[in-house]
Amino acid sequence: MPLTHQQKKSLNIANQQSYVMASDDSINTKLEAIEARMEDKLHALFEKFRLGRSRSPKRSQREKSLDHKENPREKGDQAPDSSCPCMSYHKTSEFPHGGNSEEGYADLKFEEEDAEEEPQPATDRTLEELYGD
Repeated sequence: MPLTHQQKKSLNIANQQSYVMASDDSINTKLEAIEARMEDKLHALFEKFRLGRSRSPKRSQREKSLDHKENPREKGDQAPDSSCPCMSYHKTSEFPHGGNSEEGYADLKFEEEDAEEEPQPATDRTLEELYGD
C-alpha cells in the first residue's frame, strides 16, 4: 500500500532527526578528541615551563635575596629621569613614622627651561645617536 502524504512527511522528519542525532554524535566525538589533544599539548607546555623555571629560585627565595640587596633609593639623591629632564628627585630624609609632618617626604623640584632656547627641528638621527648603545 502506498504511503500517504502525512506518512511520507513523518518518515522524512524521522530520517532527518536520525541524521541530526548521528551528526551530533559525530561532532561531539570529534570535539572531545580535539579537547583531549589540546589538554595534552597544554600539559606538555606546562611541563616545559615548569622545567624551565626550576633552574631559577622560587619566588620566596628571590624575595629574600632582594631584601639583602641595598635599595638604590636609600643611597640619597637619585639621577634625574632621562625621559623627563625637567624633573629631579631629591630625598631629604627617611619617611616619618607618624604624625602629620611633611618633613622627610621626597621633594620634587622642577627646573625651568631657558626661555631663550629655541626648539630644535626634528632630524633623521638614529636611535643609537640619540641614546647610545
